Amino acid sequence: MANVKRNAKLLAMEYYMNSDLSNGQIAKLLAISERTVDKWAKQDKWAEIKKARVVSATNIEKLAYEVSNKFMQGLAKKEEVLVGDIDAIAKMSAALEKISGKTNLSNRIAILTDFVQWVQIQHPNHAEDTAQLAQEYIKQKA
Repeated sequence: MANVKRNAKLLAMEYYMNSDLSNGQIAKLLAISERTVDKWAKQDKWAEIKKARVVSATNIEKLAYEVSNKFMQGLAKKEEVLVGDIDAIAKMSAALEKISGKTNLSNRIAILTDFVQWVQIQHPNHAEDTAQLAQEYIKQKA
């Protein structure tokens, strides 16, 4: 019975992370109560994890480069470059360097998800435990 419940929880989390289904819809699909799905989602911080997956370092880095590029284009149109402009360029460069060098939660989730899928194929008898450990790790880091 414990394995069935754990499998239902993992499947519910999978639906939550990879779809736009509500907790009620997920509960209906899995023939469990919506209250149970709500409890799992709150307990394991599914909303925070899902947000972290969407706000990736790559997306932030891309946006930062776009802002930097627009600033530089505006600067190129000016007749005179001021000390404040040079300071802004230095700050943007430092921020971009920090963004590019960090591993964030989204990257960790992607790597762990890939690893759990690999374990499911290569070592099916260890898949449930691996998925549970990955979920606990993500919950602690969220």
